[in-house]
Amino acid sequence: MKVDIACNPASGRHNPAQLAQLVEAFRTEGFEASLVPVTLEGITFSPDSDLVCVYGGDGTLNLVARSMGKSISDRPLCVFPAGTINLVARELGYCARPQRFARQVARAFRSGSGIWTNSPVFSLGEQPILSCLSCGPDSAAVAACSPALKSRLGRFAYAAAMFSLLWKWPRQELTISAELVDGEQIETTAEAVFVARSRFYAGSFRLSRRACISNPDLEIVVMPRASRIRTGLFALALLARIAPSALGLARVFSARSVRIDGAILPIQIDGDIVPLTKIDIRPSGSIARYCI
Repeated sequence: MKVDIACNPASGRHNPAQLAQLVEAFRTEGFEASLVPVTLEGITFSPDSDLVCVYGGDGTLNLVARSMGKSISDRPLCVFPAGTINLVARELGYCARPQRFARQVARAFRSGSGIWTNSPVFSLGEQPILSCLSCGPDSAAVAACSPALKSRLGRFAYAAAMFSLLWKWPRQELTISAELVDGEQIETTAEAVFVARSRFYAGSFRLSRRACISNPDLEIVVMPRASRIRTGLFALALLARIAPSALGLARVFSARSVRIDGAILPIQIDGDIVPLTKIDIRPSGSIARYCI
């Protein structure tokens, strides 16, 4: 059995000592482990690897998926939670200790694909979406959050970046067109939008109770108004485990596809800012298979 461990040395959370422990843990479980560097230009995987392990967070996972393209369905994935937020790894229940993680993955790999978690991949052009997308004050905060700040403060760096926006609060007017799961076509306007593919957002918070990584649909959460006060109430609702839609702060739709026009704020996908101006999200036809 052979595993490629994809790692991003440029990441602020990169930990060579922990990575070495992970390599040794896989070898203890009977895998031949190889390190493959993740770059913006792509990744060169071993042609005969049986498994791809992503060492990092949701952004690194997205880079791996983008490099794999349509072949993402060919080899199973696992995610060691070494990033800042780790939404996908959190939902799937991957352990953050190298030895236990390798044992967990090896057990699932030997049990066969029948128990793995299959996740339909949605895409925005060539850009896969594995956990979430957003465009609004939160994505502006992600854009304002430097790698150095994330390295020092972890997830609290996003709160610090959001606080820095209070003096010049970002606003925009979006037009959202979606095909709902029942075939109905809707169009609405909003100042902020979230597209949830995974159960969690920004840690252990829930944008929609229907969001799930194995769900074949998208959960669209729109905020008609995203002022300072309403965005603060939205965040407090998430902290209190109250659905923002229950307080009239947002509307939630289950959709097959969605198009978002009018974005002037940065677009956040899987925790990273992407240089895109058009948002048209559709099923890619590929499936990510997580070995868990």
